[in-house]
Amino acid sequence: MTSIISFSKMTWDEMKKLTWLTAVQGLVFFMLIPFRVLMVLASRSSQQFFVENPDELVRLFHENVGLATHENLVFVMAAGALCALIAFGYLHSPVKLDFYHSLPVTRERLFTSKLFGSSLTFIFAYVCSQILAILMGLLYGVVSGGVVAEITAATVQGILCFFCSYAGTLLAVMLTGRLLTTILAAGVLGLYFPMLILLDIMCREIFLKTSLGGYNRYNMPELCAYSSPWAFCFSRLENYDGQRKLGITGFWPDAASLCQMAALAVILLLICAALYRIRRTEVAGNALAFRKTEGIIKILLAVPGALVAAAVAYEMFESVLWEIVFILVFGALGCVLMEFIYRGDIRQSLCHKIHAAVTVVIAAAIFFSFRFDVTGYNSYLPAKEDVQAMAVKVGFWDYTYSIDGKLYRSYDTADADRKILDYLETEEFDQIYRLAENGVANVDVEDSDAERWYVAVKYHQKDGKEIYRSYWVDATVFYPVMNELQKDREFREKYSPILTWDDSYIDGLHNCYVSVDGTDLEAVVSYPEDTSSDTLPESVGVPAVSEAEMSEEASDIYTADVTGDTIRELIEAYRMDLEQVTYEDMVKSMGNLEFDHYVDGDITARYSYEIYPISDKFTNVMKILREIKTQGNMEPAKG
Repeated sequence: MTSIISFSKMTWDEMKKLTWLTAVQGLVFFMLIPFRVLMVLASRSSQQFFVENPDELVRLFHENVGLATHENLVFVMAAGALCALIAFGYLHSPVKLDFYHSLPVTRERLFTSKLFGSSLTFIFAYVCSQILAILMGLLYGVVSGGVVAEITAATVQGILCFFCSYAGTLLAVMLTGRLLTTILAAGVLGLYFPMLILLDIMCREIFLKTSLGGYNRYNMPELCAYSSPWAFCFSRLENYDGQRKLGITGFWPDAASLCQMAALAVILLLICAALYRIRRTEVAGNALAFRKTEGIIKILLAVPGALVAAAVAYEMFESVLWEIVFILVFGALGCVLMEFIYRGDIRQSLCHKIHAAVTVVIAAAIFFSFRFDVTGYNSYLPAKEDVQAMAVKVGFWDYTYSIDGKLYRSYDTADADRKILDYLETEEFDQIYRLAENGVANVDVEDSDAERWYVAVKYHQKDGKEIYRSYWVDATVFYPVMNELQKDREFREKYSPILTWDDSYIDGLHNCYVSVDGTDLEAVVSYPEDTSSDTLPESVGVPAVSEAEMSEEASDIYTADVTGDTIRELIEAYRMDLEQVTYEDMVKSMGNLEFDHYVDGDITARYSYEIYPISDKFTNVMKILREIKTQGNMEPAKG
């Protein structure tokens, strides 16, 4: 059909029809941005504190408008979803759809005019609100050229986020034929992928006992960032990698993030335009616009529900029979519910029983493959002759490793354990292999009273495969193996980063927090052999205390904050002690040294700390700690 109505006229007509939507958005954003700024500035500018500290008033303005006000993003996203639903809501009505498709306009031009007309209602309201906020700031003298530039950048961010939200919602509209299923489809688009990740984590936590990482196997924010347009926008604004430029009102958006959001919006809108072109008019009023997708979507949603139900049955009963029952009941129930949503008729809920059968079979296959470890994941132990190198890490203290210019702390990021194990890799792995053998043997041992240690292990096989596992190892194996490894200088230097700290790192240490059992510090006080009185005399610079006080004090934990040259002395003493103590002496600690350090660069690891254990076998360290206590710089931390 030839388009005889001009595009500009169609867009203008669309905007006129949506004048009420422009007014609503204008009111919301006026209250959210300029009015809020005006109230804050007006109420604080007359206060004495802000009169004497005008910079604080400027700071208040910056907190409420500009790059730092990401709470406005929620309203921007909501506006995108609302505009898409209102502009293309006619797709849910057969009468309206027949009318629009009877006009002498191609579907492409109709689609584009609706898109532009509804989007301009938001852009007009949002841009005007940002301009008014700048004017409010000018009234109180808190606006500069830099602030105007940053508010402009924030406006561009907001518009791109609007289009991403608009495109995501419009995709849900194009795939459905009713408002209810559109809303449900938008929810599925936003939550389905994170749900699968959580489901995989659940199965691994329950069944794959040797899996390394558990919850930390994933970098959840990074993965979920690509799960939906809405999550993508939030991640692009919040994902500061330490390279972003900090402006007056927040972090500047980098060009890559803006381009990514623009590309995402364009791609989704093109997909929507293609779907609109092939979408049949008679599907208006149906649950889904493309009938052939009903079974696939039903199964994709019902299978996770059946898996969760089976996992609950496993935790409650640990009975295969109950697990089968739960899979059957909840798998079929999910299909019945989906069928009811599709048809809106309870009498048709039992249609397509084949979908329920497929759901149950798939869910049972997935669940029982995890439950009975069909793949041999937990029992996996490569032949010793097939291994080229191995590594071991004990999850006990927070050591921070500097690897390839980045900091990695155990369990701090998704790939931290793997990066650390890569760094600790050694070709002298006979002892580590003993740990792995014992760990595999303990996989199916439940509720053992034996002392065990949790270790992470890496296998670097000769065929190039790198396998990561975690085990609970018996102390009777753990201590001899780790004691033997501790004797190797190369292992010590890699395993304990304190041995490789250079002067620049040590100079950057803020302080060292000491926490130590006071029982091992009793040697500080010298008592005379004849103590007939209730009060003991002072000795070695320590005030006299009663026997009762001495007894109580000796069992307490003593703490101290050490700074200056004493930190360097403690580090050197600790290094010397590591040459002589066994690993068993170290883990049976009676205290810790915690070093605090501010590291420039990676924002996610800027404030790092190192916790190192000490025991009475650390003679050089204990000597310094006794001197610190003698000088009165160490106090009991009671309670």
